[in-house]
Amino acid sequence: MISACIVNIFVPSAGGQWQIQGPVMVEAAKALNLTPAIAVNTVTIGDLVTNLLQPFFVLPVLGLSGLSLKDIWGYCMVAMFIIFFVAAIGVTFLPVSF
Repeated sequence: MISACIVNIFVPSAGGQWQIQGPVMVEAAKALNLTPAIAVNTVTIGDLVTNLLQPFFVLPVLGLSGLSLKDIWGYCMVAMFIIFFVAAIGVTFLPVSF
């Protein structure tokens, strides 16, 4: 999940990120005797968490409301850190039922 967070900073496209990171994560999951679905979900969670660092999804709403990115970026950072810690605990300690 942490590696997905780091890669997402440099490759903001989820498809491009999976192209770079997917084969490595699937092999790592096989080496740890986990299903590939766990690797896919964990990479997706890491990608979604750091989307708040670069909130491209909110740009149309900002344009319509007359706000700028600096008006909401602090809220996005607080939400990103909270979601990061909750997700890290979730992917580390919650049991897997596949």
